[in-house]
Amino acid sequence: MESKAKTKLLENKWFVVFYLIWLFIHIILFLNGKAENDDCGFWPFDDCYRSSAYGFIEFFVYLTLPLLYFAIKKLIGDDIKKSLGENN
Repeated sequence: MESKAKTKLLENKWFVVFYLIWLFIHIILFLNGKAENDDCGFWPFDDCYRSSAYGFIEFFVYLTLPLLYFAIKKLIGDDIKKSLGENN
C-alpha cells in the first residue's frame, strides 16, 4: 500500500518535473545575480542586465508563484469544473 504523499506525487508528476526545472533555472539566476545592486528594479521590468538585477526578491516571487497557482488550481479547480458542468 502506497503512502498518500507518494500517491499525490505520482498524480502530479508533471508539476514536480516542471517545478524542479523551474527551480534549477532560478537557482542559477540567483547565484549569478548581485543582491547588493539595489538601484535596479524588479527583473525583467528594469533597465539593468539580468545578472545584476536578479536578487532574493525575484527569486522568492518567481518560485512562489507556480506553487500558489498549483495550490489554487487544486483547491478550486474541481469546483469550477463542476459548476460549469451544471450550467451547461
